[in-house]
Amino acid sequence: MRERLESSQDTVRIALCGLFSAGKSSLINALVGDRVAATGAIPTTAAIQEVLWDTGTGRILLMDTPGIDSTDEAHQEATEAALHLADVVCLVVDYQHVESEENLEFARVLCQRGVRLIVVVHQIDKHLEFELSFNSFSRRVETALEDYGISYDKLFYTAVRETPLSQLDAFRGYLTDLSRDAHNVIAQGILNNTNAIVRDAVAERYADEIWQAEQQLQDEFGEVPLDRQEAVEWLDDLNAKIDALEAEANQREHAIRDAYEAAAQGFHRSIDLGQIAPYDTTELGRHFVESLRKGFKVGWMNAKKKTEEEQQRRLQGFHKQLQDHLRQSLVWPLQREIRSFVYGSDFADESFVTDLDALDMEIPTELFYTAVHQGALESAQYPYQYVKDVVSRVKTLVRVKLNELIAPWLEQMLAKFHSDEQERLQQISDVKTHRDALVNWQNLHQQEEELLETYMSQLNQGAQA
Repeated sequence: MRERLESSQDTVRIALCGLFSAGKSSLINALVGDRVAATGAIPTTAAIQEVLWDTGTGRILLMDTPGIDSTDEAHQEATEAALHLADVVCLVVDYQHVESEENLEFARVLCQRGVRLIVVVHQIDKHLEFELSFNSFSRRVETALEDYGISYDKLFYTAVRETPLSQLDAFRGYLTDLSRDAHNVIAQGILNNTNAIVRDAVAERYADEIWQAEQQLQDEFGEVPLDRQEAVEWLDDLNAKIDALEAEANQREHAIRDAYEAAAQGFHRSIDLGQIAPYDTTELGRHFVESLRKGFKVGWMNAKKKTEEEQQRRLQGFHKQLQDHLRQSLVWPLQREIRSFVYGSDFADESFVTDLDALDMEIPTELFYTAVHQGALESAQYPYQYVKDVVSRVKTLVRVKLNELIAPWLEQMLAKFHSDEQERLQQISDVKTHRDALVNWQNLHQQEEELLETYMSQLNQGAQA
């Protein structure tokens, strides 16, 4: 980066990234009008291949990077280096892999780093209008990017072969405009990349201390807060527990009731927030309910049977994924949360956790049919509402099981209530140890954030100067 600052700033650097065989090299060939990059059906870009392109209004250095799915450490390092030197990153995705998790996750990380991003859906000549209209396809692409929180400057659809859907000329024109505004593009690119380097450096500065603090949290809590907001919530709970333990004996019964109610609300809140239908699962549910529409038909011979078989296949796929996510994203975390409450409570009995398997459940097949609103089937938006309705019904079943499980807890906790002053003092000491570990973790993150803000302020002042 220092060498870039000390050299002439007249060439815009653009890094083309994507899965191997996404067509990055052939796209470069098409842009510059000459076969200067290797192409083929295997990962051909072993290191960064640079192509200097005179657009007529300026110069662009196109950096062809190895596939982001490469497991070769040298490839990964080369791509990382290109990202730090690029003023703009162009994510090239093959038409058939637009919704690939690797592509979307890579783009999300780029956005977090503050990269100026262009998304190119390449090989659009593979599109078949009779299978799916281009308008519907483009909306799906934009929705997928939006769902992943990906912000980008421009989105283009391109192809090397002639097709009316290709925006190759528009893409070339956009890049030409970038070269015309090279000074501003390069200046902002250098600032963005320097900011990213500083973020990495600050994170590395505190990495060991934060790791040690997290190990202490693991020892004390068995887990680490997801973020600082959750840490604040944990700290509030700890302080509340200390206040309760230090209160007079006649106030402790009230504290027990409060602890039970807070736990019950927390469990229900966890059910409400459980993400059991992520994007891919929602898509399966959408495909299933769309198969129930009157116009849905598979094949010509034995069409009725084939249609019913396809409906069952889609239902089974949706059912299985929803069942898996129910366990992984709701039931198991809820069981862990209950265990955390039981083992962390002064009054809960360990026997409370013996029936946690009752929270697990097999989603009844009938639920998927009874949730269907026949009158809304033809609505374009209904498939997404249908998935929400199914999720709501599934969560209602889990709530019923939860209430059956925790209903007798309060009376048992009150019956078990017994403590002398010495025991209470020891409990206060233990809880304060937990709190101190959490405060230490918070302080380290606060120091890291303040140091980053200091450097960023200096960088921005220097950039303005």
